Amino acid sequence: MIYRLSFLLFFLLTAWAPAHSKESQKPLKIVASFSILGNIVKTVGGKEIEVFYIVQENEDPHIFRPTPETSLLLAKADGVFINGLGLEGWFSRLITASGYKGNVFIAAKGIEGERAPCDHPSATPILDPHAWHSLVHVQTYAQNIADDLSRIRPEKASYFEKNAQAFIDEVQKIYDWAQKEVSKIPKSQRKVVTGHDAFFYLGRDLGIEFVSPQGVTTEAEPSAKDVARVIQFVKKNNIKTVFVESLTSQRLIRELADEAGATVGAELYTDALSKKGGPAPTYPIMARHNLTHIFSAMSESAQLEASLQRRRFFS
Repeated sequence: MIYRLSFLLFFLLTAWAPAHSKESQKPLKIVASFSILGNIVKTVGGKEIEVFYIVQENEDPHIFRPTPETSLLLAKADGVFINGLGLEGWFSRLITASGYKGNVFIAAKGIEGERAPCDHPSATPILDPHAWHSLVHVQTYAQNIADDLSRIRPEKASYFEKNAQAFIDEVQKIYDWAQKEVSKIPKSQRKVVTGHDAFFYLGRDLGIEFVSPQGVTTEAEPSAKDVARVIQFVKKNNIKTVFVESLTSQRLIRELADEAGATVGAELYTDALSKKGGPAPTYPIMARHNLTHIFSAMSESAQLEASLQRRRFFS
């Protein structure tokens, strides 16, 4: 009898242990509000998570409108990550509609948001949410994500921490390179025109002045006065190249360039990644892509300004 009980106990323990272990090893189902954030979450979570984007690649989180289908993404989520800083104005409606009661983590937690510059007569000043473009702030994102994933799956904390550190190291290398590149450009020529105000934090880090006809949200319609202000800025500073963005009106920038006598540069990625195989499928690749074209444009403007100064000197 004792033998039978011992055997039964052994059988139950061995039968239960693998099943329990297998269950705990299932990837966490994580939802991220938009593709750039989702890529960072996936990088930190690695094989321990599956990530689903609410706003997909090449889609704009500023103008996104949740649908009943979107609510289904949250139904079985183990955790949800949003940017914060006012980016996801639609998120509270989505949470209410879905009935989700789980963890909601803010990736930009601990980052002091900045108010958008009040140089747009047609825009109401709001908090600038684009902190991910700061190569300093995005390191905080990665650390926050590692800490929050560890709260859901504490036994994998060291794994998440290792992945976050690898991402931080990669981003720091990009930042070191960017600082060297920008130092080659005269401070007076560190001026860039883009479709909307998405690069304030990057500009603050690297000493670059970014100007656009549109405010921090792509919902804001630029006025004729906004456009005229930027045209004058381009002419005054002899800016040779202005940039379109993957999600903003290319027509507006092309018309602005024609009026100002500038050319249209490469497409920058500000609020979404490209699809896989595109020029910006991950955060590090996106950052290098944007910065490479920005530095090239500033260098061209600097060379043009130097040439004009030589002509004025010898004339």
